[in-house]
Amino acid sequence: TIPEHWHAKLAVVSYTIARVVANLTSAVLIGCDASVYVPMICDGLVRPVATGFGVCVLQHRFERLSEPSLNLWTPLALYCLASCHCDVAMLLWAKNARFVRGMLLLLISMYVWEVCCNAIQLQMTNLKLHALGLRRTARACQVLTTALLCGWVLFFVALAIVELCRGSNCNIARYIYSWTGLGFTRPLLGLLPGMVLLLLLQFLGLCVAAGRALSLGWHDAGVGHAACLLFVNSMLQLLGPVISVRGAIGFVDGHISTDSPQNTAEAAELMWLTLDISFQVLNVLLLSGLLGPEQWQNPMAAFEKLANLQGFGLASKRIAFSGQVNDNARDCIVSFPGKYSEEWDQAVQVATTQDAFSLACVFLTDRASGLGVHCDNPNAPGQCWCRAIYGHLPPSTYISVVDMRPEMQESQAPIDLEFKRADAKAMGQCLVIREEQHGELDWKLKLSDAEEDARARCAANRGRAPWGCRWFEDWRRNVHKAAELKQTLHVFYFRGLKGQGKMTWDELPSAEAKARVRQQSGLGASQTAEVAYLDKQGIAYVEHDIAEFQDLVCPPSPSRSGADASAVNP
Repeated sequence: TIPEHWHAKLAVVSYTIARVVANLTSAVLIGCDASVYVPMICDGLVRPVATGFGVCVLQHRFERLSEPSLNLWTPLALYCLASCHCDVAMLLWAKNARFVRGMLLLLISMYVWEVCCNAIQLQMTNLKLHALGLRRTARACQVLTTALLCGWVLFFVALAIVELCRGSNCNIARYIYSWTGLGFTRPLLGLLPGMVLLLLLQFLGLCVAAGRALSLGWHDAGVGHAACLLFVNSMLQLLGPVISVRGAIGFVDGHISTDSPQNTAEAAELMWLTLDISFQVLNVLLLSGLLGPEQWQNPMAAFEKLANLQGFGLASKRIAFSGQVNDNARDCIVSFPGKYSEEWDQAVQVATTQDAFSLACVFLTDRASGLGVHCDNPNAPGQCWCRAIYGHLPPSTYISVVDMRPEMQESQAPIDLEFKRADAKAMGQCLVIREEQHGELDWKLKLSDAEEDARARCAANRGRAPWGCRWFEDWRRNVHKAAELKQTLHVFYFRGLKGQGKMTWDELPSAEAKARVRQQSGLGASQTAEVAYLDKQGIAYVEHDIAEFQDLVCPPSPSRSGADASAVNP
């Protein structure tokens, strides 16, 4: 079969081969001593191959760049690094050019090239820090990056004015030259503190994220791999600009200052720029996630997983969803098992971007969105929906226990502590955290105090659900709206358990009935109430196994297959 994007890949291969041939030919035409051929050939061969490899990886794994920011900066960085204007062939052309300032323009273009490539990587690192949850650090780095970039632009403008007006009586040029001093060292030294501060902030941010990820998720192979790559990123980010400066010096010493390298030492200077560009290609591939754990196809999602693991600003990362019923939709999902998070995210995306699909389900994340809020039941004056759905809940529902001991972290999924804190605050729960230093007796005393507190909270709230019933009222309104619009309603069950776990509306308050059904149920706790309400109201719906989700949301053809779905008409 013909590989995908073969035209683009063929163009990259052809471009790389052309660069290599031109560079090797130019190395021979320069006519250097035989002792310097090897460094020059290496410089003319390795740099095109390294940058060509980076662009090929980009084209082969472009689907990983799901975020618009990565779609912009990653190709820009790799295409910029793949520029041929500093190749041996271009140097030969510049030295033989008939205009006077050919080498000067080449030198300025090399400086601009280095600054642009490094600036793009600094911006990509800022995006990565933001995705990792280090938002304040990312914002500070963003401000420093912008300020430094403006400083470099002013520096290059001043340099261009001085060089273009050299030998003339231009007062502006004389003033700039007298202020900057010989060799423009003064403005460069002015930019140095900001550059050092920016690199240190990014280095420490990546190291902190990697260190905390390893300490909390060392048992997860994917997390471990990503954390190790973050450490590599941090080192490349710190060493990259230093190598770039050395590469620029080597370029000047090996090509600009002399007509051609005269010995092995001068020729070896040429390889610093090649080393610099190769390191930059590796850094871009790691920053973008094009190189990384195979199981994480979405780099930003992988970075956010590390942020969740570390507890950086987690409460602000969850997005509340109050349902989306589109007037022109044909189908509406009215009950969905929340444990299938990837499918849920896809359902939300489709419902909010496509008019032909609706989603009645509700996800509340904080007090502002309705978590912990109660709504009146019109069929039971003076009561909310909690009595009909849950009955009288025990005090244990008012305790949230988080066990942070390492031995528990090994056998459980990593605990999002900040989520727990935010939820407990919104729902009026008592949050109890068991640390490693808690002995068995200390823990029992702490838990006993929490249980006493929970009993008081439960009594004060009259045994209602601490998470409230606002979600049910919002869901109920969405369902009735979708039914009025004649949309086909869909209910999804756990894999292999379609149709199992249903209860009647009157059975919902019974703890015994729920315990009996839970032994082999295909519905989550909230779903059980949702399906019971649909049956009570006589609202027709179609049942699905979660394995049929893609067929409904992304049908292979306009005639959606419904062979495995069973219509339920209560």
